[in-house]
Amino acid sequence: MNFKEATELKNKNEHLIGQKYREATIEELIIRPTNGNEFEAFSKSYLRTMNAEFSIQPFLESDLAVDVVCDRQKSEQTIYLSEQNWIIY
Repeated sequence: MNFKEATELKNKNEHLIGQKYREATIEELIIRPTNGNEFEAFSKSYLRTMNAEFSIQPFLESDLAVDVVCDRQKSEQTIYLSEQNWIIY
């Protein structure tokens, strides 16, 4: 999906923040690229800055998806993003 569609989907699902999913708490919805190489670059930037809006900037023209980030506070030392994260459609 394009950036406008991803933003609309993210905004539509903000109500999920704070909800539990498989014993984890959804803390953030992020827009991320679907391409593997782009996702890797996005992940490195996001994990360094913890700012998804900043990290997505180079990929605004790419195919995008909306993901959730869970329990970030519990695992600050081991935050890991995976292409297999929960994707919101």
